[in-house]
Amino acid sequence: MNIEWLNQLGHITKRNSPAILSGAAIAGVIITAALAVRATPRAVESIADAKDKKIYDRADQEQVAVTTHDQANLSILEVIKATWVHYLPAGVAGAATIACIAGANKIGMQRNAALVAAYTLVDRQMREYKDHVVEAIGAGKEEKIREVVAQKQIEGTPLPSKEIILASGSDQLCFESYTGRYFRSDIEKIRRAENEINFRIGNDMYASLNEFGDEIGLEHTDVGDEVGWNIENRVKIAFTSHLHPDGIPCLAFSYLNNPRPDYGKCF
Repeated sequence: MNIEWLNQLGHITKRNSPAILSGAAIAGVIITAALAVRATPRAVESIADAKDKKIYDRADQEQVAVTTHDQANLSILEVIKATWVHYLPAGVAGAATIACIAGANKIGMQRNAALVAAYTLVDRQMREYKDHVVEAIGAGKEEKIREVVAQKQIEGTPLPSKEIILASGSDQLCFESYTGRYFRSDIEKIRRAENEINFRIGNDMYASLNEFGDEIGLEHTDVGDEVGWNIENRVKIAFTSHLHPDGIPCLAFSYLNNPRPDYGKCF
């Protein structure tokens, strides 16, 4: 029973290690500052004692009476020698804080890399599956399936209560299926945006989803900078026409090559 409890505790700790390390780092910053503040008065006293010692040593050597601290300025090395022991706890706490920050960052990067690898694998499998579906049932039936999926998305995404974004004076209601957002534009403008992004990919090797959003007048999203297309996975858009449940004609579009999180890697 105790072994099972310890195993569960180990799993919980491992799963939440980034949060635990981040919390420890926050606590470490506070503790380091507190220890440094606490050590400062004692360090000041040690500096004064070191100056007194230097005064007396000089007086003995030169056979003169040196009585002011101004005549016994300490070098940086002498200051460190006099005070390091007082700041040692703060230094240890600071080093531990840095280790926690580095550890949390390393674990986060490893998990992100694992997620990207998993997403890439699933994306490749889905593309292969879609290719086999098209081959098995034909492009026409596959397009019909896409229309049904898009219609379900539209029906499940109510129109926003606020005014829908108007892109360059175009007034066709459009639905971007990847982020599930409505805006007003037209098929020509969206096609021009597709061509522009693909041209940019040809020059820069990659482009983000937010860059495509800029071309069609959509606001940035958090995920928009994390996913995109590259020279091996260019933008390909498919349109379908629908009727919104509110009775408004709607032009939906999806990406035949979905944006991927590893779009910025070099080839």
